[in-house]
Amino acid sequence: QRRVRGSLPHMWRESFSQVQKQLNDRTLFLETQSFTRLTVRLQRVINEGGTFCLFGARGSGKTTAIERQIDLISKNSAMCIKTLKLFANITSNPSTIKAALVWLASLLLGSKFTQTSEENAEAKLNNFWAENPHLRVVFFLDHFDGFATRRQSFLYSILELLDSSPGRLSLIATTSRLDSIDLLEKRVRSRFLQNQVFFEPFEFDEIILGMQSKLELPRSFIDREYAETFNQNVKELFKDEEFIRLLQNHFSTTKNFSFFLKLTNLAITRLDESHLYLDLSDFRYASEILSVDSTFAILKGITFIELYLVVAMQKLEEKSIGKYNFELVFKEYCEFRRKNGQNIQKKATCLKAFERLESARLIQTVKKKSSAPKQFRGMKLAVTSDQIIAAFKTRTNDCPPDLYRWGTKWNE
Repeated sequence: QRRVRGSLPHMWRESFSQVQKQLNDRTLFLETQSFTRLTVRLQRVINEGGTFCLFGARGSGKTTAIERQIDLISKNSAMCIKTLKLFANITSNPSTIKAALVWLASLLLGSKFTQTSEENAEAKLNNFWAENPHLRVVFFLDHFDGFATRRQSFLYSILELLDSSPGRLSLIATTSRLDSIDLLEKRVRSRFLQNQVFFEPFEFDEIILGMQSKLELPRSFIDREYAETFNQNVKELFKDEEFIRLLQNHFSTTKNFSFFLKLTNLAITRLDESHLYLDLSDFRYASEILSVDSTFAILKGITFIELYLVVAMQKLEEKSIGKYNFELVFKEYCEFRRKNGQNIQKKATCLKAFERLESARLIQTVKKKSSAPKQFRGMKLAVTSDQIIAAFKTRTNDCPPDLYRWGTKWNE
């Protein structure tokens, strides 16, 4: 289409709207190697039945990935997949296999299953499976850690259901807590040990290609000449070494693609009549704004065991203990858990969590160079008590009550 004379200064509005529309379309970013590997694992679990647990940071796309992959598997096979999405606050609590069969029959048969049918729920389900040979049912447990901490009898009932209908039922769970499996009773834990995946959806090169594809205007854009110039500027930007370094710095602290979407969204807000094309300064501006909030964003997304250690360090600082190491932090954590009559995570698990906190730059060494073993190196918090309190306020719904009370006590 030919450009209307004098319309070029106003093209920034059209380009802004188009890029925002493309940024909101998350499906373009689901064709990565990690998603492909995930498809293979999920297909096997859904075909054969069983359990599958996907670990990953908050906002990394776990739920989106699972839902999209189930949809793709259903479309590309003869199977019909029915997903039952469950949360830890579910009111049902079948504690026996009979009660679980009644619960499942009521979900699958709906109005066809009445109170008078409860005695022959198993027979009703067998007839249902016979009438629907291609049907597979997936129990999708989002925020699996909620079940691990509060609903283990319910979990066990679902696992018994899987045994009652082999090959027809599967359980898929997602969680951001790396210690979720350790929280399970032995009879439940053994069923989850074989099929666990840690989800890191994007390699750096994939983020680069994805961002570039999101920023480039399509051929159908209203002004082809403007679109070509706009796209050429985008291509030059992604060849700029300083721009790539900027993205790599962010990638080293977060692989959460939501962050890169925010970065791009902020950059395009700089477009106006006097600034028609994107350049490095737009992303520097966006980076500076997001960097202010990045520490808080990381703090909000850490696992509960990491949060316990952060609070333990805060407690040591309250006691005016200026120098502390992992050993002291672990001791403080153990004392709190014993006082509340609760299980203590393995020391090796806590040390790994401590190392993740250092990698995320939430804690830092007192001395830059130290030859001491890692558990004896002097450390200090790199976050303030206000940031910790704010992080707790965003997690009131899923945070263990004892941790919440311990972590917010100094704010009373």
